[in-house]
Amino acid sequence: MINSSKALSIAFVSMIGISMAGCGGNSEPDEPSSKESEKILTDNVKQVGSLSESIVLPQYVERAVAKEDVQGVDINGNGTRDDLEHVVFQGIDMIEGVSDNNYAELLSLVNMIQPVTPPVENSIDKHKIYCAYISLPSDIKDELALSLIYTMVLDTEERRSAFKGSVKQSFSNLGGEVCE
Repeated sequence: MINSSKALSIAFVSMIGISMAGCGGNSEPDEPSSKESEKILTDNVKQVGSLSESIVLPQYVERAVAKEDVQGVDINGNGTRDDLEHVVFQGIDMIEGVSDNNYAELLSLVNMIQPVTPPVENSIDKHKIYCAYISLPSDIKDELALSLIYTMVLDTEERRSAFKGSVKQSFSNLGGEVCE
């Protein structure tokens, strides 16, 4: 569940940032510019959530650039698409009690879903994905349904097609018993 005091803090910080950014180009020498205001806002919002001090996010990548191919952009070279690192962070940072380990587990799950190009037959195992998902804390699962995670990762037709060409076919229903 999302911590309401953190949500109020973000709203307050956002209002301050918006009012500071609205000062425009006629700022006094001691007033922050709109770029500085944006950085202050970003830094303050990052300090509100549970993961703020421990997770270093990669540089933001424009959505159009991130969707240019199946692999996406991985500027920091950690094996996870940079846009997905931002989405995962935003998805769980406001959940009370979330940890660095939870963030790492969710990134691992995202990487299990992420296809490669050209597709590699039977390289993606839905059972393993499901088991990784059900092992997440219930607060995270309440905020991020597995279907939503699939949608976030497979956000282009090319990625969905590569996924279909890579997924290991399953002939049984997924359930908790497959993970034991």
